[in-house]
Amino acid sequence: MRHCTIPEIRHLWGLTGPGQRIKPYPALTLFPESRDNRFFYSGLTLWQMIDRLKRNRVQYCLLLLVAFLHSTGATGHYIEDSLRTVLAQPALPPGDRVMVLSNLGSMVFFTKSHDEGLQLLSEALLLSRTLPDGQYTAYTYGVMAGRYQIGNNLPRARACLDSAAYYAARTGSRRIKGFVAYMQGWMYNRTNQREKAVAAFLTALKTLDGQKAYTYESSIYEELALIYGEWEDAPSREKYIRLCYTASLHTGQPDYVIAGTYNLASFLEGKYRMDTLQKPLLDSALYYFKEALALTYRNQQRIIHRTDLPYISYCIGNIYDSYSPYKNQDSATAYFKIALKEGLNTGHYSVVALCYSVLGRYALEQKKYRLAEEMQLAVISALQKNPAPEHEIMADAYLALSEIQEQKGDPAAALRYYKEYVKRYKGIFDSRKMSEAKKLEAQYETEKKEQALKALQARVAYNKRLNTVYIILTLASMLLLLFVFYAYKQRTKALQQQQRLHALEVDKIKQEHQISLLSAILEGQEQERSRLARDLHDGLGGLLSGIKIQLSEMTPVLPDPKPQNLLQKILGHLDNAVDELRRIARSMMPEVLLKYGLGEATQEYCRSFRSPGLSVTCQVFHYTNRMAPERQTVLYRIMQELVNNAVKHAAATHLLVQLQESGEQIFLTVEDDGGGFDPELLRRVKGSGLSNIRARVAFLKGKMDIDSKPGTGTTILIESPI
Repeated sequence: MRHCTIPEIRHLWGLTGPGQRIKPYPALTLFPESRDNRFFYSGLTLWQMIDRLKRNRVQYCLLLLVAFLHSTGATGHYIEDSLRTVLAQPALPPGDRVMVLSNLGSMVFFTKSHDEGLQLLSEALLLSRTLPDGQYTAYTYGVMAGRYQIGNNLPRARACLDSAAYYAARTGSRRIKGFVAYMQGWMYNRTNQREKAVAAFLTALKTLDGQKAYTYESSIYEELALIYGEWEDAPSREKYIRLCYTASLHTGQPDYVIAGTYNLASFLEGKYRMDTLQKPLLDSALYYFKEALALTYRNQQRIIHRTDLPYISYCIGNIYDSYSPYKNQDSATAYFKIALKEGLNTGHYSVVALCYSVLGRYALEQKKYRLAEEMQLAVISALQKNPAPEHEIMADAYLALSEIQEQKGDPAAALRYYKEYVKRYKGIFDSRKMSEAKKLEAQYETEKKEQALKALQARVAYNKRLNTVYIILTLASMLLLLFVFYAYKQRTKALQQQQRLHALEVDKIKQEHQISLLSAILEGQEQERSRLARDLHDGLGGLLSGIKIQLSEMTPVLPDPKPQNLLQKILGHLDNAVDELRRIARSMMPEVLLKYGLGEATQEYCRSFRSPGLSVTCQVFHYTNRMAPERQTVLYRIMQELVNNAVKHAAATHLLVQLQESGEQIFLTVEDDGGGFDPELLRRVKGSGLSNIRARVAFLKGKMDIDSKPGTGTTILIESPI
């Protein structure tokens, strides 16, 4: 399950509604299926295994012990020991032994050692090859493929998946065939091959039709919903979210039902946030969140993954904290405290930090400054325990501490916390720049090694030709004159080739120099923009805010209303100045581009240009954010320049900005209905704006096409490789 603190945008219709009961759970399986890893294990139910082995009283008692351990929530080494004991039974059929070994290997892989887990899977593979039915070998190879993928060994993962497909074609088990097709889609999705992933998932669903493999189907539907969400295909995404929820109910497994209910609730809340007039959406979201929470508590002894509980409780508290008519601070506090407790128990310190932050806000609103300060300090403490850094939450905590100290009347402490807040945000920016620099350095070293390898190969080939000449000289001593002539021809040919290679190298060096020069210019421009944005925001913005604070302190000492009104107008002007300053800073180096990529930045920029006299339409299709950040910045500047030119020079009333990704190409189109111009005349004039655009397009190794005539508007198409 993919956890999120901010629910995704989803939809309501056609699903189990309030008041309907969930089906009772069937018998637990001996080998639980792991949702968190997005591929699952086929296995006999515990009672099927007992039917096979109940003639042996020792084995029968052993399996009853396994049933007891699992029904009481025992996981980890208890189930592992039980599986190992089952393996020790001589009467265990070979096919069942393969399944036990495979699932034991998967458990050991995640809980103990990758090497030991893969060793157990190898043993299962050797045993499966002795069986005539290919389903056991196909299943084991499929599990191994997923493990190698998680271990970042992509060549081995692909090899295992190819073998799984080979053996799946040699079995009549549709469940195994569907499992292998699901694993193919699972791997395609994790290597950013979305189209192939969708095709494989649909094949898996078709194969599993009628097999009641609801755990596989639920996972496949969730994967498809995520893919269509990234493609911004809302109807398809809605369809697969509904199917995922319905399939999770059919599984009868508490973990799946809880996860499906939680996902549905998040979906409904996100839909409500997009259209706050649809109050039933919020009602249903709260109902399903509470249903997920109740399911968790009712099945505490049966669930394997208790990690959903902090997120569910936090989401319920967030509804009581954020939305009318449910706004109720007491109810929100109760659920935040549940999330806080469970987050501490399960180590989800991000949720813990968010809960402390909200509770601190409540304390500040009630002017309980000491409690508010303790809560914000607890946020910082929790984030320091979190393995994944949450720099933004940490920075917000320092900002809240600064505000608390300011209200307490301690400006020195407020300034100290504010400096820490600024330092944190500067650290976020510096770490990102360092990451980008390391990435560029690694890319440079890779290209350098590739060039050295090519040069070495050329040198080896050249030496081979010389050796051939020397051998011929030795063997053809009696034909000395003829050989000398032949050697001379060969030498001349080699020199000519060397000259051509030299000329090519000179041209290549010139091209690299031009690219390096252009890259340095663009990088310098972006650095200067970033510096100016930081200086404006941190320097001048802080100065204006300080002036506002100082002027605000004069209000109580001005008895006459007229000076007070004048002072309030001055403060209003200062607020407008700060807003304008922030707008300029965001325009010079937009945070949306750095955080969310070119697609979101383009939409945000277009929204900022809309005005009563100018309509701006922005369309983003299939954008996956695979382009390198520095290339995204260059393409963003091109878009800015084109939009600014259309607004300033074309007298346009409508703009269309379209960003589309197709294969390995990015297409940027800017179209306006303005006065247009003659492209040939523009080429002769060679203005600086168009020159900058052409230089950036050349840096991207892309192409630019201009379609315009006087009086007919202008369309400019930029094509760039990802």
